[in-house]
Amino acid sequence: NRTMEIMIHKLKEFYEQAVLESTLPPILRWILPHVDDARMGGTMLALMPILATYSNRVRHHYVYDDEDSNKLTAPTVQCYVVAQSGDGKGKVEFFQNLLAKKLLDMDFEERCVENSYNKKRNARAGNQKIEEAPNVVTIVLAEVITVFMVVERGLNICERYGQDETLLQYHFSAELKSILDSSKNASCDLGYIMLKAYDLGSKVGRETGNKESKKGLVDVNISSLYLTTSSVLNEFFRNKLTDGTLNRAIIIPFENDCGFKHEIKPGISDHEKLKINAFLDIMMANIFDADGNMMPINILDTKFLDKHVLEYNNYIFDLRNSSSCTMPATIKEFQNRSSTSAFRVACICYYLYKLEQQQADREVYLSDQEIEDNVVNIYCFAVY
Repeated sequence: NRTMEIMIHKLKEFYEQAVLESTLPPILRWILPHVDDARMGGTMLALMPILATYSNRVRHHYVYDDEDSNKLTAPTVQCYVVAQSGDGKGKVEFFQNLLAKKLLDMDFEERCVENSYNKKRNARAGNQKIEEAPNVVTIVLAEVITVFMVVERGLNICERYGQDETLLQYHFSAELKSILDSSKNASCDLGYIMLKAYDLGSKVGRETGNKESKKGLVDVNISSLYLTTSSVLNEFFRNKLTDGTLNRAIIIPFENDCGFKHEIKPGISDHEKLKINAFLDIMMANIFDADGNMMPINILDTKFLDKHVLEYNNYIFDLRNSSSCTMPATIKEFQNRSSTSAFRVACICYYLYKLEQQQADREVYLSDQEIEDNVVNIYCFAVY
């Protein structure tokens, strides 16, 4: 196992350097130069959940999916940044707040409608009737949320956009401990939610005796970013409520210097913020049209990645079947999920590159081959 660890660590270092020397996709290209070298690769991965949410209508075929079934995969990713105080969590939170603002602003308008209705309902006298409850759709979920509310939000999406439609949603917490504490309440079982939320088509259901509550099965897809310390993370994954979520997680350690020296980087400029927001507007326009209707599904052609996925899995297969490997079953389980998550990371970046390629005023002119080469490096970095 030690030999395997050394070999994989060397591969990870190689591909991390290859990624950082590549022309990064938009948004990441404007953010990562402002991150300490020791944290650049980790910050890139930590921003994938919010970028996945902006890639809301993107779908792709994974190499191990049965082509005859026409199965599609959404770029849902779940990340945990592990750091002590002063190790860089604050900067990650700053960047995710910057990127999440447009979604939060849109959700704020929806929540205002919902809050206004609730005030009228609570103020009604006796059996006085009021109008039907509004069909409120939000993309960013509250930090502490029950399974019931996840289903409610999902059913609202189906009612507004159609039974077979789903919106990728986003969940963030600057302190995983707050979610861990709330998970002591079975109705707030985050582990159950995130198990279902990782794959397109996994249904979550709700049936209650409350006549006013919505009932039914709904597809939920949630990308998440949680900031935490190692002690809380260990407690979180030992807890039976989170059983099964570990092998879906991208763990991002910020607790060591990764061999880099620290240096002071300049803050992100107003000009760069304008570029980021302009590109986020382009991404939003590929989720909703001007009338608020959902845009068509965008299926990415990712066949160029297939052979690299197979190469990785064959490489790990050989390692876990070597005489020095003592945990082949465990490694296989994590191998399958790491490849799936890395593939989704690569697809998000591929989508960013292709969106930029379509813009007449783009600042970087990359050929299709250059984009594919960069995306392959990103997959290899993320998977190792």
